[in-house]
Amino acid sequence: GLAEVIKHAAIADAVLFTFVEDNIGAIKARDTRILRHLLECNCRIKADIVAGDPREAGLRAVLNVGHTVGHALEASSDWRMSHGEGVALGMIAETRLAVELGRCPEADLPRLSRLLRAADLGGGMELTDVPRARAALARDKKVRDGTLRLPLITGLGSVGLFDDIPPAMVEKALIAAVCEDQ
Repeated sequence: GLAEVIKHAAIADAVLFTFVEDNIGAIKARDTRILRHLLECNCRIKADIVAGDPREAGLRAVLNVGHTVGHALEASSDWRMSHGEGVALGMIAETRLAVELGRCPEADLPRLSRLLRAADLGGGMELTDVPRARAALARDKKVRDGTLRLPLITGLGSVGLFDDIPPAMVEKALIAAVCEDQ
């Protein structure tokens, strides 16, 4: 879906990210020329990443940007939140975290947030749902020795994989992302 298109651009192609920003109206109107271009670009990005890690040894984990928090959000909503909504809000929270950790330029967060909101993604969670999301996050298989392994956007068009993320910082970033939407 559109959340995955935006995610692929955000992790691998800054030019494509700007293209999506500039054409979000045409994308939502289902302009076939624009959609064909997006499909080609997204298939290329995903194929390149998968080809670089055919045995899922590490690199392919970058495709999970937004998914760790997103899956916790989906579970905490009793699956009322769609996968795209969860991934979008997860990307906002995780990128907020990357900014706080000094791993992503601050100017990239509002661009990502604005684009996801323009795509009608990244909202729909109440602050009261955060404790349930925290509990779901604590059960995530990527929690090791009290820290999370997360792929984080390190700048629009780039991504890194980090093994040292405290879950409490993820929760703080999630609360900020939810409050931004209120």
